[in-house]
Amino acid sequence: MRKTIAVVAALASSAAIAAAQEESADDFHVKVGGVAEVRYAHTGDTKSWLDGGLGKTRYGSKQDRQADEFTVPLVALLVDANYREIVTAHVHLDVDAEPDAALDRGRVGLVEAYIGYRNDLSRLFRLRLRGGLFFPPISLEHRGPAWTTVYTITPSAANSWVGEEIRTAGLEARLGVVSGQNELWLTGAAFGGNDPAGTLLTWRGWALHDRQTMTGEKLPLPPISSIGPAGLFSRQALWDSPIREVDGRLGFYGGAKVKVAGRLDVDGLYYDNRGDPAAFDGKQYAWATQFWNVGARLRLPAGFELLGQYMDGSTAMGRRPTGVLLADVDYEAWYVLGSFAHGPVRVSARYDDFSAVDRDLFHVEDDNDETGHAWTAAVMVSAGRHVLLMGEWLSVDSDRPFRTDLGLPVHAREDLAQVGVRFAF
Repeated sequence: MRKTIAVVAALASSAAIAAAQEESADDFHVKVGGVAEVRYAHTGDTKSWLDGGLGKTRYGSKQDRQADEFTVPLVALLVDANYREIVTAHVHLDVDAEPDAALDRGRVGLVEAYIGYRNDLSRLFRLRLRGGLFFPPISLEHRGPAWTTVYTITPSAANSWVGEEIRTAGLEARLGVVSGQNELWLTGAAFGGNDPAGTLLTWRGWALHDRQTMTGEKLPLPPISSIGPAGLFSRQALWDSPIREVDGRLGFYGGAKVKVAGRLDVDGLYYDNRGDPAAFDGKQYAWATQFWNVGARLRLPAGFELLGQYMDGSTAMGRRPTGVLLADVDYEAWYVLGSFAHGPVRVSARYDDFSAVDRDLFHVEDDNDETGHAWTAAVMVSAGRHVLLMGEWLSVDSDRPFRTDLGLPVHAREDLAQVGVRFAF
């Protein structure tokens, strides 16, 4: 996988250097920018998963009661370069200003870094390549800089999971057929470095938050009895590092996107990391994680938009010589979102539904069944080119039987209110 990225980077860099020697410096452009947010959050009495609990939201109680927090949830540096709009490069670095006690987080890290190549083959056909570290083309919500959402502060459950556990390091190719406002794009990619994807989704469950995982990070796993020295997964570290290669096997994804009359976008994608469920590197298991994802966006008159997404997949790990899997989970999530924009104001509302079904033989020791839903309402107000004012209310209801392992009720309702300011520069 590393060799693949190195080859792609070398080829693209060589092409850019050779072309630059023949053309003027005006053909090469570099833009440095970034995004920063400050936010106030009013939380309920549930402990967030980021603090070692089973909470579904980014912020939660610190002492089993409602809390108020002033936070800096996002500081991102963006560097974009292009040579004649043919060879491009993109680097996205985050600074986490909300460190954890163990300092496994709270540092500068890489979110995306890739080199791209664009070629309009003819009046109809377009070719796009990119190689490096990047998000697969899944989310319709993340249209802002630094992979931020434009409709709400908190993305859907499906895309929250993409932000925390799905990141591909490899090569992606897209071939497009473009005729006026109608487009058809076919996408395929080979990648590595995403073997632990499925760890959090299984043992913590779904969550709704806007935090993006950086390379090398360690995300906390809940303190359930199945993880740790005396548990069924005694060798598993008490953290998840999803951007990691474990089994040395390449994964792939493929999909298609259709744009009709500039108003309707429909896309579908199949992802398979081809993880070996028997592989373990001393800290992290490789999870065999696959899913189908289908999304659509409809632009209506008078500033209205409708979005929808459906994700369905499975993840498994810990295959024994007998073929028995220690963990085997089917999962599903979908949402519908309505949005209205008028002038500088956008108002959006979303309904999420999510679930997980534990299919393995170890329900007593490690029950990962889950059902839940969430409502989100948000107002985004543009205060000029560089400032966005944000307000959001999020309410999550979920049932997870294994909460009783921590002495908690099966059902939990979590409410989170946030207001903030996003600065783009």
